[in-house]
Amino acid sequence: FLKMAGVEPAYLAPEMENLRIEHPVTDGRGNWLLAAGTMNRLPWPGGKVSLKMPPEFKLPARVWFGAAEENVLRPVPAELDADGVLELTLPEIRSGGMIYLFNDHAPMLSLAVEGAQRHALNDPNTPMFEPGKSCEVTVSVVDFVPGAEDRQITLDVESGWSVVPASQPVGTEPVRFTVTPPAELPEKALPNMIYPVVATLSGDNGRIAVAHLATMLYFDPVRHTILLTDNADNNSEVAPIAIRTGAEYRILTPEPLKENQQIRDPRDPGATGGKPALFQGVIGDWNQPADVLFVNLPEATVEVDLKSVYRLEHLELGAGSKPNLKGAEISFSRDGKNFSAPKKLDVAGLKLELMEFELPKGVEARYVRLRLQFSAPEATFGEIKLLGRTLDNGEEK
Repeated sequence: FLKMAGVEPAYLAPEMENLRIEHPVTDGRGNWLLAAGTMNRLPWPGGKVSLKMPPEFKLPARVWFGAAEENVLRPVPAELDADGVLELTLPEIRSGGMIYLFNDHAPMLSLAVEGAQRHALNDPNTPMFEPGKSCEVTVSVVDFVPGAEDRQITLDVESGWSVVPASQPVGTEPVRFTVTPPAELPEKALPNMIYPVVATLSGDNGRIAVAHLATMLYFDPVRHTILLTDNADNNSEVAPIAIRTGAEYRILTPEPLKENQQIRDPRDPGATGGKPALFQGVIGDWNQPADVLFVNLPEATVEVDLKSVYRLEHLELGAGSKPNLKGAEISFSRDGKNFSAPKKLDVAGLKLELMEFELPKGVEARYVRLRLQFSAPEATFGEIKLLGRTLDNGEEK
């Protein structure tokens, strides 16, 4: 994209292969920064590069490289010859990173989690803690200055997590903390969330430097209740707490719609055709119910297909912007053909805001049907949230 935009790299040579390094940036205080990145999806294997630097450049005592995938600063061998050519021996660059050539800078922290056995599915560089299991977090001060031993490093983590020790004095060697999430997590878990680990360097006058690292927490979907319906977050995209089951929704009616009957988005004056408001109508295309308007329909059925069999535990419903709901019944099926006897839901006080309903004990189902009865010619039905757990008997989910 940079090439298409007409941006030429500052440094590009045969020995650099698929690596490009951009023009150096300086703050006028002797601090220089170089951005390096690969030009395709292949990593650059590492090696020596020669860069012609501006005349005013002065080589600092140490040069550091920080990869885009981590929050660790690694020393880089560097030499500057009489002609102003800087030779760097860079490590492997998987996608990109920054080269720090600082002569006059505030302290910087290097931060890493060691011993994590799991990592985020979509990012192998994001460590994942496990409930009750400890990992070691290492913090280093880049370019430690003797005489700063009175400074302290602390580590902040999610509330309820254990950090040992609480703080440590700064020295030339990295400091190590043991971080342990609680063994017992809340019943309703929040998977796919970021749990930051924040290291702070402080002195007599307050905070000096901060570094943070994104981590995640593993939830056992057999032990913990999770969100099974792919509900949107802030009406924009699937919420991060959803495990993305691929759930689909359908509206069933006893008979084909007549001319005066509609199922649509209440903001849309016309029928939505083959894509009803159950799919966010004319505005969005994610697969979740929002505010579905039923016109001249005494009843309709909303069917949820979770794509696999789950143990269902909780149900949350909303009645939408025109809550004229007279009654509702729920039934369950493993195969989509044979459904359980309908169970009535008390929807008398159901409004726009979601209300929670307890489901029968031990329900295991892939399909859930909600038969709705309306008390007015125009009535809406809002959001559906199903929560449950995966099965632990070897069956698919």
